[in-house]
Amino acid sequence: FADDLAVLSRDWASMERFLDLVRVFCQLSGLSVQTRKCHGWFLSPSQGSYVVNNCESWKIGGEPLHMMEPGTEQKYLGIKLDPWRGICKMDSLESVKVWTKRIDEAPLKPTQRVELLRTYMLPRLLYIADHTEASAAQLSPIDDVIRAVVKRWLHLPVATTNSLIYARCRDGGLGLGRLEMLVPQLQMKRLYRLAQSEDLVINEICRVGQVQRKSEKLWKNLGGVVDEVPNILGDGDRAVGSNVPCPMPIDYRDLEFERWSSLVCQGSGIALFQDDRISNAWIRERTGMKERHYIAALKMRANVVPTREFLCRGTQGQDRSCRKCNAKYESISHVLGQCPNVQNMRIKRHNKICDILVKEAKSQGWMVHHEPHLRSSEGMLRKPDLIFVKEGRAIVVDVTVRFEYHIDGLREAAREKVRYYCNLEEQVKRLTGATDVLFMGFPVGARGKWYKDNKRLLKLLGVPTARCLWLAKLISRRVVLYSVDMLSTFLNS
Repeated sequence: FADDLAVLSRDWASMERFLDLVRVFCQLSGLSVQTRKCHGWFLSPSQGSYVVNNCESWKIGGEPLHMMEPGTEQKYLGIKLDPWRGICKMDSLESVKVWTKRIDEAPLKPTQRVELLRTYMLPRLLYIADHTEASAAQLSPIDDVIRAVVKRWLHLPVATTNSLIYARCRDGGLGLGRLEMLVPQLQMKRLYRLAQSEDLVINEICRVGQVQRKSEKLWKNLGGVVDEVPNILGDGDRAVGSNVPCPMPIDYRDLEFERWSSLVCQGSGIALFQDDRISNAWIRERTGMKERHYIAALKMRANVVPTREFLCRGTQGQDRSCRKCNAKYESISHVLGQCPNVQNMRIKRHNKICDILVKEAKSQGWMVHHEPHLRSSEGMLRKPDLIFVKEGRAIVVDVTVRFEYHIDGLREAAREKVRYYCNLEEQVKRLTGATDVLFMGFPVGARGKWYKDNKRLLKLLGVPTARCLWLAKLISRRVVLYSVDMLSTFLNS
């Protein structure tokens, strides 16, 4: 079948001839024209204005075509058209409220609702907003509604930073689009591609059609400076070429991440997760995570768990001490790394990482020693977590989980473990019979940050590259799940 054809002409007679050509073409192709679904109008000049449909109806195969009158609307490719107004302005705020209500009423899980919004609702809105040239004043209220329902679906506090919703998934956000910024970006890119077209007709239309002026307005809407607006028409009479990327004043997703990481409470340590596809893999790859765990993990990542640090932010004179111990400050980092109330759960989290490493090492033919009792040169007891032995080589590994304040913290944790055990080399040689001993720390962030140098240990164990990536995501996700359980136990016990 053929659908959505638009036929234009300069006069009534030409249109009649064109429609007959369409009918003949369809007939020869084994198709037919459904006249009842066809619509048209004719504009004729009259004393400085135009008259609509001052003519007979066109006919297709003897059937009259529906002639649209001014004030009537008809959808074409999802956009409403009016003979007098042309493309009708966007009126999607009420539609958004209706659509979100329908998603609310559907028997779906929270993450399924968000995915439905991401996959179907947002693209539909984006298409309409783009082609109707919706303004920021129209798009901002729609963004407000979407943010509110997403936070409600995921049981996030109202005070949760909007950047969690808009930041890229690889940066630790949900990666949802912000229409107020996406629409001008799309329009800017389209104008740029048209202006750079090698087709002489399109190129000339852009030159006389105020494309440069429109691009300047879009540039300002995107936060750019007027003096820095690029000349999208190129230099002279020659287009630059369509392969040149469209310049943009800012990337709003980068801006959202900067806002997030600059927050005192919710932005603590967030900068470490930028462009980290391993540590943030669980946000899109939710395998092995229940809904409640996923939602709790989002709260933990954004630091909006109801600890006293979060509840007392922006206030003075409030009690910020730990409700379970005598610590002066109750924060996520305190609960995940120090509070004695959940010490046993921290040990389980630590042991789970060790179990994953042991299982993988044994599959590669390594013999494993668990926490051997060794003595330092000062006679102090030392118990490294794991010693892997194979073919005269021993790798001493000690696992540690630290809260992610900055990358130097994890790097220093790895060095600290090496310094702590390095004087045990001779004892390790006697214990294992190895001639070569290597000491390594294996730090992991309490919120799932994967320390990239940990890959070195996996490669030394002989783990294939693809499986190294899988193991890194697994360890990161397991730490997230154990930390979530730890926070839940702390808050509910």
